[in-house]
Amino acid sequence: MVAITGGQAPAMAAPWPTSNVNATYNGYYPEQSGWDLRSINAFCAPWDASQPLWWRQQFGWAGLCEPWLGTSTSYGYCGTCINVLPFRYVTNRATGKWIVARIVDKCTGGSVELDYETVFSKIDDNDGHGFDKGYLKVDYKFISCYRASRPGGAEPGRM
Repeated sequence: MVAITGGQAPAMAAPWPTSNVNATYNGYYPEQSGWDLRSINAFCAPWDASQPLWWRQQFGWAGLCEPWLGTSTSYGYCGTCINVLPFRYVTNRATGKWIVARIVDKCTGGSVELDYETVFSKIDDNDGHGFDKGYLKVDYKFISCYRASRPGGAEPGRM
């Protein structure tokens, strides 16, 4: 896999499931930390902590929880963006909400770990069932951060 930085979508699909996966939440507290990746000990801090403040504030933060992250090539996912959509079961009245998040960290559980305030709470249902369970079932895909920042650019189906 080619290492990429700066928020470009990976050139190939992720080599792991990205559909119907558990998205847990974490308190990265980007606002309280001044959007400082070093202060939260983010895995991606060596590569992305010196990005401009607007770049670090552009999207909510997420961690990628795949077993191979932490290897010498996994930094290629740092700074990339994912579009996170609630997974729809036939019997579930899903919210249909989606959000773009920037990968800033690695994690050990689930498939993705979303900052609670800037990502997870935005796609949880109105009753907070995801918070109560500790996870949401979601689909996600890697997308271009640049396109996601354009009007209508991150709409599902446009990436």
